[in-house]
Amino acid sequence: MKALLPLALILALVACGPGEVTFDHDYVIPSGTGARLDAGEPVEILPFILEARVGETLRIVNRDFRGHRIGPYYVGSGETVTHTFTAPAEMRGPCTVRFDEEMIVRVTD
Repeated sequence: MKALLPLALILALVACGPGEVTFDHDYVIPSGTGARLDAGEPVEILPFILEARVGETLRIVNRDFRGHRIGPYYVGSGETVTHTFTAPAEMRGPCTVRFDEEMIVRVTD
């Protein structure tokens, strides 16, 4: 019976799981985005200005075959970037998945 106790504990932890993780700002760059951009198709994935608050978390998942610049972030092909904002700021940078090719991240208290 003692030998079964650790197994029962492991099964209980797996069944309960850590819970679903949620993000305040969650974006996915779909596969084929680079090809659509190359073909001149409009792509709307992220806002021109991302308004966030200190303590919120941003996640960008890149499922495309190429890496992309997203404002101050670089997300390689098949990679995910997660960032929790810790201080007020305004960050600008190129955005390779936007028609106007720029993105602003504005973080307030």
